[in-house]
Amino acid sequence: MIWLKQTKYGAISGAIVGLIAGLTAWLVEAKVYYGELTITTTGDNYPTLAGNIAAIMTGLIVTVSVSLIFPDKTASGNWSTTRSINAENRNVGDEKHDASLATVAAEDQELGEMAALEEEPKKLKGALKLAIGASFAISFVMDFLVPMPMFFSHYIFSSGFFTGWVVIVSPNSYILSLLCVFIQS
Repeated sequence: MIWLKQTKYGAISGAIVGLIAGLTAWLVEAKVYYGELTITTTGDNYPTLAGNIAAIMTGLIVTVSVSLIFPDKTASGNWSTTRSINAENRNVGDEKHDASLATVAAEDQELGEMAALEEEPKKLKGALKLAIGASFAISFVMDFLVPMPMFFSHYIFSSGFFTGWVVIVSPNSYILSLLCVFIQS
């Protein structure tokens, strides 16, 4: 989504082809592996894994391929069009702009912080690198590092292990969600 060379046709075709590939892999895997298509077989692990992997990887390949084969020569790559979407002309003296309201004051403060951040490209690039690194790290941990060892070991969860898993994962999820909220604000 933040690749400067990605085109609108690449993004659209990647999403559509990824959806078709994911649905196809999901249903074909359920039919081939279990011999029938039911709610139980389509909701099992192998068909859903096949569908998700096919959708993600096919969408990625198609998006990159289409964007490289048909580059958008008119795109400047500086995101100025995207930044201008939220840039409103606000007249402070306007009767609709009541700075005494808490929401308006908070919005004014946020717009000021965003303008200050845009004036410092180094900080903006640092924030972008942090966001990209964090998203790759979290995706790797959640999609590969945690589930794959359990998948390859063919471990069957006992009641005690599952209870321990829930006790560890649930509070962790809530704590991380709260951190995201408080770091954002």
